[in-house]
Amino acid sequence: MKRTALALARATAPGVLVAVVVRLFFLAAPVTPDEGGFLIVAKAWSQPGHGLYGPYWVDRPPGLIAVFRVATTLGARLGIDDLIALRIVGVVLTALAVVGVGVAVHRMTDRQETRPARSAALVAGILLSVPLFGALPVNGELVAAPLLAWGFAFSVEMVRSGRAWTALAAGACLGASILVKQNMIDVAVFAAILLLLGMRWLLLPWRLALRLAALVAVGALVLTSGVLGVADALDTEPLGVFNAMYPFRVASAAIVSALPWSTRLARIDRIGTSAVLALAPIFLGVLIVFVWRSRRLRRQPLLRVGAVATLVAALYAALSIALGGSFWIHYLVELSLSVSVAAGIVTAVSRPTGRWLGAVLGVVAVITTIGSLGFATLSPGATIGAQLRRAGGPHDSVVSLLGDPAVVQASGMTSPYRYLWSLPSRTLDPDMSMLRDTLTHGRVPTWVVVRGDTTQAELDAHGVGAILKRDYRVAGHTCGRIIWQQRSRTPLTLADINCRLPLAPWIPTKVRLSIPGF
Repeated sequence: MKRTALALARATAPGVLVAVVVRLFFLAAPVTPDEGGFLIVAKAWSQPGHGLYGPYWVDRPPGLIAVFRVATTLGARLGIDDLIALRIVGVVLTALAVVGVGVAVHRMTDRQETRPARSAALVAGILLSVPLFGALPVNGELVAAPLLAWGFAFSVEMVRSGRAWTALAAGACLGASILVKQNMIDVAVFAAILLLLGMRWLLLPWRLALRLAALVAVGALVLTSGVLGVADALDTEPLGVFNAMYPFRVASAAIVSALPWSTRLARIDRIGTSAVLALAPIFLGVLIVFVWRSRRLRRQPLLRVGAVATLVAALYAALSIALGGSFWIHYLVELSLSVSVAAGIVTAVSRPTGRWLGAVLGVVAVITTIGSLGFATLSPGATIGAQLRRAGGPHDSVVSLLGDPAVVQASGMTSPYRYLWSLPSRTLDPDMSMLRDTLTHGRVPTWVVVRGDTTQAELDAHGVGAILKRDYRVAGHTCGRIIWQQRSRTPLTLADINCRLPLAPWIPTKVRLSIPGF
């Protein structure tokens, strides 16, 4: 047993090394909107307020916010910046995901050979770290990645051994992944296919299959109940969490569908190109052929069951990405877990095929990563936030319209407006009445950052522009955004900065690398 564990550790080590080294290289990159927003929400969670999480509201489950709360606590304990602490947590989560993928494939092969696990782990290490594939920012998809990977591993062990604890563990991974990102039910899909096909190809007794399925549900319910209980103790009500996870997403679908087709097509092109360069269609296509025709795969029933479950999980991940509507590139993280497992299975069935596909992916990863280091652009949110941090006072506050929480996080200020992202603002404050109230009553923000002329016109149409012109003055333009300052404060003029200047990659954290998804 110890020899097997040591061999498996050696097999997954290259994938872990790739992921850790690349992510450490980007450790000090400027904050991205999701990272900044979730850090703000997590830090303020225990404070009083009328949002889902203290003073703020976001359509994410408490499991995700809890991970960011751990990062802020770690930063305070170690005396380091919250963002650096979060990126360190991201490194650990990525390493766990890589190992989990390797374990899942190794348990499918049912042999002492570790080559398939090494291949799967290496592909996972590449897909979860190379800039092209959108996994560098620490967000919901990355936090859920190790939960999906280990959920797959425990599900395979469940049908191998029939042990109750493996089903409970798979269920716990399922519940935790849903409480990180509400659409991440990949473990349920994977486990269901394993159990259904296991009864036919593995001669799994139907009574045992039903008992294991029930234990998966129990594990998910126990984990979910525990997390929601803790959240409720912090005044985040379970009903409010449910409304944010699902009814809100239905209500916001109209907002997402109203995006200009030019924007949506550009995102689809970007995410499609990255998926192709990740060889996702090729790995999955080869696996389909093997399931259909390979005699070697048919002689290994567990591997065959796992291959079909992987393909169905990949199909669900692709459907989940498509139904999201926004087509952000970091959505590919969900698909990358199934693709990595598929790579391991392909290697187990045909070592030369797996070796060649892995080599091609490695070349693509190296070329795109080196290419991404050629140019850098200033990060709008981080740049504006840094300006405000230098210019503002100790009690200043800021509102970023509409969206980009990175401005708020980088400024070190708080926001009196409940909605840090544009989608919740447009969905839950469609007439901007809450925004107008924020700008005229109570703790009025010192600074207001507007995302360009189009957003300014939208604000004008809802009466917010009149308030800005009456009570604020334009202090500057940065990255095409308009920065307003309260008229009652000492007038300041901020430098106008163009964020599209090509810069050398070694310039420190005031710039970010111009890479897809970051």
